[in-house]
Formats: sequence, C-alpha cells, structure tokens
Amino acid sequence: MIYGESHAFMVCAPDGWILDNSIGNQDGIFAVFYPDGSSWYSAKESGTVMYVNTYGKPDDQYTVAKAIEFDAEDTIKSEKSPVVVVKKGEPIKLDDLFVPVQLFAPGGFNRYEAVAYIDSPKIIITIAMTSKNEDAFKRDYPLFVQLVQSYKFLTTDVVIQHK
Repeated sequence: MIYGESHAFMVCAPDGWILDNSIGNQDGIFAVFYPDGSSWYSAKESGTVMYVNTYGKPDDQYTVAKAIEFDAEDTIKSEKSPVVVVKKGEPIKLDDLFVPVQLFAPGGFNRYEAVAYIDSPKIIITIAMTSKNEDAFKRDYPLFVQLVQSYKFLTTDVVIQHK
C-alpha cells in the first residue's frame, strides 16, 4: 500500500520481484521493484528496475495528457539524454480503463523506459520501468504490464498522524 495526504492505493510486485518501499525514499520514490536475488543497485546496473511515483494535481487543469506532454518535453530538453525517441506505447487495460503508456528509447541515462500514467481524483500515479538495454526491456515488459494491472485505488481520505 502506498499512501500520502490525499491518496492511498495498492500495487503488487510482479512474480519473482521484490517490492522495496525504503531504498528509493532519498530520491522521493515511494516504491521500487527489482528481481528477486538481486538488489536495486545491481538490477539497475545489469537489467531492469521498476518504480512507482505520484504527482499532485494542483488544479483541474493538470491532466494525464499534460503530465505525458511534460515528461516528453522534459526528457527531450534534458542534457542527460540529448538523443531520445519518445513515442506513445500501447495502452494497458486496467479493469474498465486503458492506461496510457509513453516509451523512451534510449531514454535518460541511455536506458529504455516505459511509463504508465494512472489518473486518480487528487494525484497522477506513474509506474515506470527502466532497462539497461533493449533486450532486457523486451524481456521484462510483460512484468511491467503485470505491475500496472495490479494497481487498485483505495481512497483520497487519508489521515496521517504524526508523533
């Protein structure tokens, strides 16, 4: 379960993968996923990792379409990835909706990436997969789909009590 001041939702690690909700905290990432038997760092160096993040919606004008557009423009302008191809991926069926996916190749830091964008009442949830090379990307993409399809919205009514 992932929660914040205006959201609570669940995702489940794909078969054979670990969900770690602490290692990415220093980077502002709520949950990271990597293959069982590896670590976040070793999987990032040699294969594929996935992660979940959220973006607040400051007003009704901030939509999934705008988030997708912003990510594409930000990636293209970034000095880290001067040569990047951004394209629309095949949407992923999630219950009765289709989740848009954006593909980045070779992407930031010379990696192959897919990002799914899920709309909710007060935030946009992004589920991302990043792979060292195209072979790892193609191999692990079905697990990315599995992760996206595990998403379940719980509530916007979250009370966090601080000690």
